[in-house]
Amino acid sequence: MKKIDIYLLKEFIKYFIIFLFGIIILYIVVDFFEKLDKFLKADVKPIFVVEYYLYQIPDLYILLLPAALLLTPFFAIGGLARKKEIVAMKASGINLVRLSMPLIIFGFFLTSTSFLDQEFVKPVAQKKFTEINYRYIKKIPPPGERVSARDLSFLEKRGKNFYIFGYISSKDKRAKNIIVLTFEKGNPVRRIDAESGVFEGNGWRFYNVIERVFYINGNIKHVKDFKEKFYSDLLSSPLNILKEKKTVDEMGFFELLSLINSLKDAGFDFSRELVEAHSRIAFPLVSLLTLFFALPLSFTLEKSGRTFAFALGSFISFVYWGLMEISRAMGETGKLPPHIAPWIPNIIFFTAGVITMIKIRK
Repeated sequence: MKKIDIYLLKEFIKYFIIFLFGIIILYIVVDFFEKLDKFLKADVKPIFVVEYYLYQIPDLYILLLPAALLLTPFFAIGGLARKKEIVAMKASGINLVRLSMPLIIFGFFLTSTSFLDQEFVKPVAQKKFTEINYRYIKKIPPPGERVSARDLSFLEKRGKNFYIFGYISSKDKRAKNIIVLTFEKGNPVRRIDAESGVFEGNGWRFYNVIERVFYINGNIKHVKDFKEKFYSDLLSSPLNILKEKKTVDEMGFFELLSLINSLKDAGFDFSRELVEAHSRIAFPLVSLLTLFFALPLSFTLEKSGRTFAFALGSFISFVYWGLMEISRAMGETGKLPPHIAPWIPNIIFFTAGVITMIKIRK
């Protein structure tokens, strides 16, 4: 790595750290004062307020990383351009695209950390955050301690059985309007529809049952009706189902894919979950794409001040978030295909980045 690469990286990393921590702290401060009245009314201890925000940091890192990477070039590279250092580099025959490569590699590294955070850190932190929010602020039992629920779906850890309940209670171990899908090697081999059921400790007893058994290729093998039938292979109790049930935010990417496949096989709408799954890939990638878009612009800010640079970066950030929310909503409501909607902002920014990169090469 050349000295000039190290010099650019040092400048870039310095401003990146300032913006990342600054934006996260600003978000927390604004949110704190918005919710201060709620904290005071609930008489929340300071330690739980601190934990409430600490457990949000993994999610805030993913959410605010693109904004930090968008603002950083306008100050780090834009500052060098205002001091005519970029002009000097160009005069010495250094290609601006070549100058950008170490910064893009650094952006790729940060994008990877965003993926890892989303898959391994955020789900754990989100569960802790939810527990604090319910127990100490809302003053109600967390979802994992509830004794009943309506319209609940649950996928076993090994993915063998997928349950859907119209109503379930751990107090009397009963459930109503039940659907259970059983899988082998990822293929549905049985579907149970029951009017009601009771968990008896070593399995579920269902009433008014329609049982469909499938061949591995998906064709129906047979359909049978039962007034009552006991299933010893269904061992997930109401207590464990209510305790272990995860929200979409608490799921990793592969858990989410399993849920989508189960909902699809059960014949339920899975648009929201599919949009979320694609967003899990599309949103971390935008960190790299915003950098790819912002770098060429930052090389041209020779006559622009820092106020203009900050305003430009902030404006572009709001444009992206606006596009993201609109496309996401359109995907969830079926106005756009769910597998395409989350990618639209990325496509727009990538196209803009290519155009600006071509222009500076000329």
